[in-house]
Amino acid sequence: MRRNTKTMYEWRKAYRDKEELMLERGFPEVSPHEFYRDLFPEGSLQSAEHDGKGNLIATQIRPSGKGRTKQWVVDDSLNMLDKVIGDEFGLIPPITFYGKTHTKQNAHELYAVAIGVVMLIVAIIFYFLKKK
Repeated sequence: MRRNTKTMYEWRKAYRDKEELMLERGFPEVSPHEFYRDLFPEGSLQSAEHDGKGNLIATQIRPSGKGRTKQWVVDDSLNMLDKVIGDEFGLIPPITFYGKTHTKQNAHELYAVAIGVVMLIVAIIFYFLKKK
């Protein structure tokens, strides 16, 4: 019987293949700070308490038995991005929030729609990139 899931090796290979294709097609890699600054221009996030702007919430998810999941509030300085960048699994949705939790009651503004490209089939990636 054929399994329906990929191994970690297969996921990593698919990611490397996607990364190589993106570079070949002229899509340069940018640093996480550049990416989030482009997505959230300076002044769009809270810089002083009670200025009426939302913050990002960065989440660091730990594998079972490796410690607790942690969250950090990221303000306009983007300093707290370093807590999640480079970690095995971190999430930073392109949404600003009031407060310290990802709840719909705290959601303030949607800045973008993000798609996890790693989870797409490589054939779909090729299809979209050929449209460029």
